[in-house]
Amino acid sequence: MLSLFVFGIGLAAYAWIVPIAGALGGSPVLALIVVSVFWSIGFHTWAPLEGTLALRYAPTEQKGRWIGWLRTTMGVGQLLLMGVALLLLPILEYEGMFVFAGGMVIVGGLLIAFAKSTPGQEVMGRPEKRFLFKKRYSIYYLLSFLSGARKQIFLMFAVWLLVKENGVARETILILMIVNQVLNLIASPIIGQLVDRFGERLMLTISYSCLAVVFAGYAFTTYLPGLYALYIMDNMLFVGAIALSTYVNKIAPKEELRPTITMGVTMNHIPSVLVPLIGGLLWVKFGPTVVFLGGTFFALLSLITTQWVRPDEQAAPSLGEVQPAD
Repeated sequence: MLSLFVFGIGLAAYAWIVPIAGALGGSPVLALIVVSVFWSIGFHTWAPLEGTLALRYAPTEQKGRWIGWLRTTMGVGQLLLMGVALLLLPILEYEGMFVFAGGMVIVGGLLIAFAKSTPGQEVMGRPEKRFLFKKRYSIYYLLSFLSGARKQIFLMFAVWLLVKENGVARETILILMIVNQVLNLIASPIIGQLVDRFGERLMLTISYSCLAVVFAGYAFTTYLPGLYALYIMDNMLFVGAIALSTYVNKIAPKEELRPTITMGVTMNHIPSVLVPLIGGLLWVKFGPTVVFLGGTFFALLSLITTQWVRPDEQAAPSLGEVQPAD
């Protein structure tokens, strides 16, 4: 609840950047930094909790399917709110939309109060570690890191390519996002079932192979409808993250699941600092082709790393599951 409250208040605060800047000495850039750090604390506290709750609520043999349905539920919410944004953006403009979005996150925090409780900090009678770094989970950490790098290139530079280089209107971007969500609603539960049936390694291999092709397409395509298609494909392929969630659930015992996911989120967000900065400098000096070839490189590294995912690997038993010898 607290993490979502901080997240929501921080989002809404973007509507008051000017008075916040006045309180901080008149610098709007400093105000943007302070507000961004504030909501980011809430969001990044919530991120590992969301994944852990999803895995703990889901039935043991149907993790992929249930995570897929959870993503579908999230997609319904995103789809509805994108439709609202398309209608209200000309009326409320950006300031009003930030207040509206922040309010919705706060409502989500209030709804957490009605959720059925799950095991917390005490797991099998021991305090749960907050962060966990083990060699056993190195493949998961590396895939999370590479996923973060690819995600930043997509989030930062794919839309930038459409808007800045091709003059695409914000309404068109919203329509593309709506199309993405409709497709994700259909694909998420199907991909979740495929993960349960065929395993994580095969599904990740397919996802990363396609992502490499998509990023190469960004690098060399100038045809605008082609860029629209790549944007939709790119967003669709991130549904492959379902396989990464079910993989860590297989290899981590219950008492190590949350801290392992937390470390995975940390690894995922390390590139959030480096990739936009380095990518922006490369864009200015060499143009967008080099940036998206970097995305292709990260996708190929992910593809190679995935081959070390063992589909039959299982977690070590939890302390409460270890039976004494006869």
